[in-house]
Amino acid sequence: MRRRAPTEGRVLMTTESSASEHNASDVEEVAERHGLGSFRQTLIPRKRRLLRGSGGKAKGFLHEFENGVVYQDVDDDGPGSAFPWAEVSSVYVGSTRKYVNGTYGGTEYGCTAVLANGGKLVLSGWFRDPALGRVPAKHDDDEYRIFLLMSSAATTVSRAQLPDAVARLERGEALTFGEMVISRFGVGRAVSGKPSSTWQRRVILIPIWSLRRPTGRSGTTPTSAPI
Repeated sequence: MRRRAPTEGRVLMTTESSASEHNASDVEEVAERHGLGSFRQTLIPRKRRLLRGSGGKAKGFLHEFENGVVYQDVDDDGPGSAFPWAEVSSVYVGSTRKYVNGTYGGTEYGCTAVLANGGKLVLSGWFRDPALGRVPAKHDDDEYRIFLLMSSAATTVSRAQLPDAVARLERGEALTFGEMVISRFGVGRAVSGKPSSTWQRRVILIPIWSLRRPTGRSGTTPTSAPI
């Protein structure tokens, strides 16, 4: 059943207020139960329209709070799912800039937040990057803000986890980064767990949130890796 705007109740405002005026009591209840703090904004991820980027129908509502987000699928009448940053174990954020005959045409992005209990928030979309000279349209602006929000979340989660990660390494434990494993002995694949590069031959110790790889005009730039 598709979510309908109620005639009563408070409203969480969005950058397109007429697009998602719906009862906010269920969202606020979920946020309060998970200690998400004060409300900041509601963003609307949209379905892509063939050959025309974003701007299609809303896929859901992403409610940002001080300490996390609540996501409501547009086809689900439930109260939404909470993703407190303190309970997120990893965040993946990636983007690809698209060029046609040397002209910037837009940016595709994908974001995944994984809770410690296995729950996932998966978002993807398309936007025009204002830093590249193209002012976003209204529907692009929410997608751009979602990308910035999830990039910021990746930094928040990585910074929060770094002290514990260093302590675990000092205790001799191994840490998993996607398909890779890092330990005091070296770096290896998560499948085998055996180091393929030892610290005697290579030492690479970089803060996770600073991992940014510049790419060509149509490459993918990872913004963060999980701890």
